[in-house]
Amino acid sequence: MFKHNQYSRPYDMHNGFCGNRFREKFEKFQQHFFDGGARFAKGGHPRYRNEVPVNIIEHASFFELKVYAAGRKKENFHVTIDQDLLTVSYTLPEDVKEDTFVYQEFAAEAFERSFQVQDHVKKDAVHASFEDGILTVVLPKDPDKNKPAQDVRVD
Repeated sequence: MFKHNQYSRPYDMHNGFCGNRFREKFEKFQQHFFDGGARFAKGGHPRYRNEVPVNIIEHASFFELKVYAAGRKKENFHVTIDQDLLTVSYTLPEDVKEDTFVYQEFAAEAFERSFQVQDHVKKDAVHASFEDGILTVVLPKDPDKNKPAQDVRVD
């Protein structure tokens, strides 16, 4: 029915997983996983380096920004508003000792995140607190600028 050589390949072309390029692919995997290519590896991938997860919640009278920053100390956080830019940053304490890790998925490194602040936020009433590894920044809305939507009657 089928010709014998039509669908067969030499042994070195299909000798199992990844063909004869297994070593090359495995070394590339190790480099990515352990040498900074993965988002949790020491040094991290440049795309994820110095980023911490953030959630922003809108309430009726304020916005709430939650920065998930476990393993950090509140004394090292710095929150500023310059014009319309809210910046949350963390600097490492100077007395941090370097541990020798066998495997590391978490590192409490320095970071900086910036967010555009809307016009209807009272910039002089912003406050922050740090509890249970979460930095919470509360941005109150300005009631004079925060008018609810109105329905317009069509004649």
